[in-house]
Amino acid sequence: MIRELVLNMKNGAFTLNSMESIEFRPFVCAHTKGNFSNDYRVSSFKFLTVYMDKLTFSDYRSYSFLDWESRTKSKKGFNYTSFIITGYIVGDDFALNKQSCYLSCFFDRTEKEYVATNDGIKVSVRSGCIAQGLWDWHGDSGSWSKNNSEFVAYKLRHKLPEFSNETGLISYPDDVIITKNKLRGRGRSLSLRFSSEEGKDMKLIGWHIPITQVDKV
Repeated sequence: MIRELVLNMKNGAFTLNSMESIEFRPFVCAHTKGNFSNDYRVSSFKFLTVYMDKLTFSDYRSYSFLDWESRTKSKKGFNYTSFIITGYIVGDDFALNKQSCYLSCFFDRTEKEYVATNDGIKVSVRSGCIAQGLWDWHGDSGSWSKNNSEFVAYKLRHKLPEFSNETGLISYPDDVIITKNKLRGRGRSLSLRFSSEEGKDMKLIGWHIPITQVDKV
C-alpha cells in the first residue's frame, strides 16, 4: 500500500491518496519530468518500482485513470476508488426529519478536444460521477435502509459533435455541466457521496440542495 498526503496549492488543504501495490512494490520516489504523447500527462515524479526480479519506473502520466497500466498497454490497469462524502446537513433542528426534492450538481466539462492517441483519435478526457444521498448519520453507505440508491450525476445535455479523422477543440455550448437529480428519502441528517466512475475524471465544482423540515419528531 502506498499512502501520500497531497497538498492543494490553491486552498492549502491536504487530501489522502492511496494505491494498492498488488504485485508491484514501489519503494522510492524521485523527482523528474517527462514529455509524452497527447494521451499522456507530464509527470513530475517517478516511482522506482520492484517488479519480480526487475527494477522499473512508474509515474503519474496516463489519462486512463487506472493504476499500474503498462506504457505499451500490454498490462491492463487496475481501477481505484475516488470519492467525496460531505458533512452532515441537519438544518435548524437535529430532532426534526428532513426531506429533499432535487440535488443540483455542477462540474467542469473535461470533454474539450479530440486528440490523437495510440488507439486513434478520441475525446481527450471523459468525466463521470455517481452520487448518493446518505441519511441519518449513515456510518457506512450500506448499513442504512433509508439511504438513497446511487444515480449518475454527470450527464452531458447535448451530444458531442461527430468527428472524422481530425484533432481539435470540441464546439460545445456549456463549459460547466449542470444536472438536476431527484433525491429520495428522509431523515434527521443528510450527507452526500460523490464517486468517480472507472476510467473517468471527476471535477466537481459544487452542489445545491433545498431542504424541507417536517415539524414532527
